Amino acid sequence: MHADEYQAQFGGKPKKSKATKAGRQTGETLDAATFRAQHVDRFEHDIQARYFDWFYRNPKYRDFLLYAIPNGGERTIAAAQHLLDEGLYPGMCDVCLAVVTRRYPGLYMELKRLKGKAQANQLRVHAMLRKQGYRVEVPDTWEKAVAITEDYLSDYFTQ
Repeated sequence: MHADEYQAQFGGKPKKSKATKAGRQTGETLDAATFRAQHVDRFEHDIQARYFDWFYRNPKYRDFLLYAIPNGGERTIAAAQHLLDEGLYPGMCDVCLAVVTRRYPGLYMELKRLKGKAQANQLRVHAMLRKQGYRVEVPDTWEKAVAITEDYLSDYFTQ
């Protein structure tokens, strides 16, 4: 689903701005890309939540294990140390699809906001996972995560 389709389905007509912002007049219509950047893909949490919602609503994938790896986020120093003591690994990917295909033992994804980039510790983890044969991707929209998942699982269904 593209941004304009999403906006049409969930937002109806294009949203009207209520506040004046730099470079835009009050009441000016937002195009789909601007609306998406400001409201849809603003937080990684929202992208990940939409992705998981799509996955678990798809009956074709009901028997597959897709899980989140809560590795980041705001927490106290004590809570962070507690998680490190339990095995939290800085830079670990956000999502794992634990399905073996002909080519890969599993799929890891690091979900980013639009135009987001992986950090150095994440790139090290990606290299480690790839060395072990895993597929690792960094989508910046939930639609890209869906496309990657469907591509990955197409290899499973053609075994």
